[in-house]
Amino acid sequence: MMKLVFPAALFLAAAFPALAGDYAPDVAEFDGGESYAFPADAAYDLSDGGTIEFWAAADWRSDPGYDPVILSNTGEDGSSYLIAINADRNALVVNSGDRFETAPFDFSDGKLHHVALANTGDQTFVLIDGSLAGALDFKIVDLPSSGLFVGSANGKDAPFMGAIAGLRLWSVPLDPVTIAEFSLRNVEDADLPHPDLQFLAAMSDFRTGGMIVNADNAFEE
Repeated sequence: MMKLVFPAALFLAAAFPALAGDYAPDVAEFDGGESYAFPADAAYDLSDGGTIEFWAAADWRSDPGYDPVILSNTGEDGSSYLIAINADRNALVVNSGDRFETAPFDFSDGKLHHVALANTGDQTFVLIDGSLAGALDFKIVDLPSSGLFVGSANGKDAPFMGAIAGLRLWSVPLDPVTIAEFSLRNVEDADLPHPDLQFLAAMSDFRTGGMIVNADNAFEE
């Protein structure tokens, strides 16, 4: 079953070697059992352009027979977006509607890697650990959603095995430099907040098992 991880100093030092200040990303571990399921919300619709970012570590050694899913916004007509790591742990899998592509990357070390997908409305750029891993020639499509699922495709299928941390959804495509600069920083830092904070649509709070949605600009001061 899924278990929440309240990040300890030793865990974070190993997983995030370049922690900025006292920021500690929220982390959840999955063993192929339970996953998170959040009710559908307009904040999760990124079909007009947006950015998805998170940390992920793949923790399986043998082929599970499917591509373990990190995140999915899905409904009866398919997935607006679904992100997985392939069974061989050598590529990120991205699906939207009837489009399916991969971006090569070696996830076999079992360590947490920062992933960002910036969708411009026509293309989706995949950045992993700050470097361009792929430019996918399709947009995120607008499909009815049954909910947002973290750690599986729909609450039960293609369950993830490993760790997922610091999920953030933005309603605009972010600049790659900004993505890298804030990957291990608190976007709500009072001294130096994220320059696009007003466009933060939602972010995870795995310490409580929830998602924080930007209702009425909740992330702005």
